[in-house]
Amino acid sequence: EGELITGCPYQFFGSWVEHVTHGKQFRFSQVLKKEPHSQHGVIAYLVRYATHVGPQVAQALFDQFGSDAVKMLRTQPEAAANVSRYLNLMQATEASEALKQLEKLEDTKIELTNLFAGRGFPMALVDDCVTAWGILAPTRIKRDPHSLLVNEFSGCGFDRCDRLYVDLGLPIDRLKRQVICLWHIVHSDTSGNTWIDLEFTTAELQRKVAAAVQPAKAVALAVRSGWLATHTDETGKVWIADGQRA
Repeated sequence: EGELITGCPYQFFGSWVEHVTHGKQFRFSQVLKKEPHSQHGVIAYLVRYATHVGPQVAQALFDQFGSDAVKMLRTQPEAAANVSRYLNLMQATEASEALKQLEKLEDTKIELTNLFAGRGFPMALVDDCVTAWGILAPTRIKRDPHSLLVNEFSGCGFDRCDRLYVDLGLPIDRLKRQVICLWHIVHSDTSGNTWIDLEFTTAELQRKVAAAVQPAKAVALAVRSGWLATHTDETGKVWIADGQRA
């Protein structure tokens, strides 16, 4: 209610499921709007998303360009500006930029939806990533999926992000991957203690990141970068803590 525009086509991403009561249903995780073609859809779309365009201007654009009104305003603002005395070239150009940004974000959402599909990430993550990083979100995540964990997006634990990391074919022996794993182990500890046994932490690292683990180098890099801190007590036992908490 209030989100869908009558006469505007939408693309739904999800999967077919069998509901106990209602039978076969399509459960969607993301919905993307497409440029409308009907008169009602075109006018409603322009009024909602095109800067400076009200119902009167939108009607004039449809009368002139028909179902291509959105495309014309987006790609040829100078032509659209001649349609109504209530829309000058500067306003039409700003409206064009707003529609271009919307188009870019729709492509971004499609790419993110395909990236997260079937991996257990929450439905809201696509919009959260777009809000945080805009059209650069897919590139950033493909370069390092652990950025979802570090930025503390909901539902993005280490195991889930690391599976995406491996699936994308990124280097499994990368030292930064081990640093982030160490940080996650320490940062997510619920014992209430600031300092945690380093031996236990490195054993957890070995369990989570099975390939080519270099705990000493990972700890050194984590400490050097300020992510973690170490402390040796009077008995010689080494402890590790979150850099900020330490």
